[in-house]
Amino acid sequence: AEARAPSEDRIATDDEPAAALLAALGWEPASLEELTKTTGLGLDEAAAALERLRRGGRVEGDAGVWRRV
Repeated sequence: AEARAPSEDRIATDDEPAAALLAALGWEPASLEELTKTTGLGLDEAAAALERLRRGGRVEGDAGVWRRV
């Protein structure tokens, strides 16, 4: 069976920066700069959390714009 990405509730419990980014992203594409302004996360922390979300299949990034999948 194929592994599934963790639920949003699990992300919220285990990874607060990632949960904040998902909430800020919603279903509209946004840049890393927009997401850091909205969440108050630092650039490095936000970039690392977005990479975790990307690896988990929750978001994708292209040309500096991130979106939920």
